[in-house]
Amino acid sequence: MNPILLPSNRPAERFYRGGARISAFRGEASDAPREPEDWIGSTTTVNGEPLLGLTTLPDGRVLRDVIEHDPTAWLGDATSHGGVRTRDCS
Repeated sequence: MNPILLPSNRPAERFYRGGARISAFRGEASDAPREPEDWIGSTTTVNGEPLLGLTTLPDGRVLRDVIEHDPTAWLGDATSHGGVRTRDCS
């Protein structure tokens, strides 16, 4: 399998400050003072949000959905025995 370069996934307007160093690391211009998190490879959402926080792959598919469709291809053989959970606990 080849690595997939994931785009930035930074839920906006978090309740605390930060994010300048993430922007600098990624080489992105960002003036948003409240983006202190980068949800890399996320299969979960921001609390109370249906989609915010999920990683979207470069081809437009949502990572959570492709893992649910074929967990073995994404996570390995050990996941074929029901050990994978890609939904949150709510």
